[in-house]
Amino acid sequence: MTMVTIEEMNSRFQSLLETEGFQTSTIRLAGTEYPGRIAENEYFAVVFQPYSTWISLVDSRHSVELELSNRIDMPSSKTWDAYLLLACQESIAGPNELDQLVRIQYDIKRMRKLVMPGVGDAILKVDELVRPFLSLKTIQRQAIRRDPLGALAASLSTRSIDHDYLSRAIALFKEGRSIDDLQ
Repeated sequence: MTMVTIEEMNSRFQSLLETEGFQTSTIRLAGTEYPGRIAENEYFAVVFQPYSTWISLVDSRHSVELELSNRIDMPSSKTWDAYLLLACQESIAGPNELDQLVRIQYDIKRMRKLVMPGVGDAILKVDELVRPFLSLKTIQRQAIRRDPLGALAASLSTRSIDHDYLSRAIALFKEGRSIDDLQ
């Protein structure tokens, strides 16, 4: 399986929000390795900043947040509706990283933040990250097209589960048969 690139992450964000009527452009923030994207409409300013590693996200997020809060004009109505979306190719590995993720998201001193690790494994994680900014019609269309068994198979295949065994188990489920028939 190939890793989702930073450019693919940026493109996905841009495509999703442009479909919703946001104006998007590239943004380069100090202390970041890669450019991100900013999307604005009359209600929100949404900044998407991709990272390759979890540690680079954690190390630069304070400076990124400070720079963004200084860039947003204080008299602007968007000051209270600015969101920083932090996406990382790398998955988090343990409880310390999970604690860091929770601390980042719950720290709303300057602006609201949403964090999504593991985007390198699945581009659809960008969709999850931007979901709060999508119209209900868009979310309903996505739900109708969604294949839960396909999503389960994709998720389990990243966890070193035998692909053949997994395919047979899903086929049995679709046929309404028991997992005991898997032998």
